[in-house]
Amino acid sequence: MLLYALVLGCLILGSSAGAGANVKGCVYYDSTPFQPFKVTFDVPTSVVHCMYDKGSNATAQVTGYGVTCASVGHVSGKSSSSGGDLCATDDSRWGMSYVAGPKSGTTYSTWSAPIFGSDHIDLYGQKSTTHICGSKSTCSDYSIKVSSGGEDTVYIIFNPLASPSIFDYLGSISSIVDDLESPNSQMMEILQEVEEDLKLAG
Repeated sequence: MLLYALVLGCLILGSSAGAGANVKGCVYYDSTPFQPFKVTFDVPTSVVHCMYDKGSNATAQVTGYGVTCASVGHVSGKSSSSGGDLCATDDSRWGMSYVAGPKSGTTYSTWSAPIFGSDHIDLYGQKSTTHICGSKSTCSDYSIKVSSGGEDTVYIIFNPLASPSIFDYLGSISSIVDDLESPNSQMMEILQEVEEDLKLAG
């Protein structure tokens, strides 16, 4: 009981960083483009929550096949409360989006530093072909363990030309259903207006 109280007190009164890493935003192409083009990586501030280091926007030039990356900088979660926030108990959340010509995408992540266990970063809300890797090469991971010192480098790799998987389609269908069931759904309003017009026409 005493140990629990001491740990809780440190979390609330202290001000400490959570999981951290140097982040590279990357895109993967399996063939060389006809001509070089720019890809941009942005950190949408609207999704950043309980983070110390947020990184910054970056650009890269795609000139060949394989993985092309740009440094987004150091990113770290905030695992303690200060200034009235609830970061001792809230998740540390961060996101990154990319634009490469007509292709674009976004991934979100939680940055966890448990008292017992390894620090880790977990992706969510992205296409199934977006992964987080420990090196500049493709992998199939959506979660990665990082050192508590925050000096590791992680690579978030988007695959702009990959075909959507069945899981991506199911996710889209689920989003549409959720929107239709929402009382404030714009789609529902449109359907109701069409129904009224049909009644008047009849």
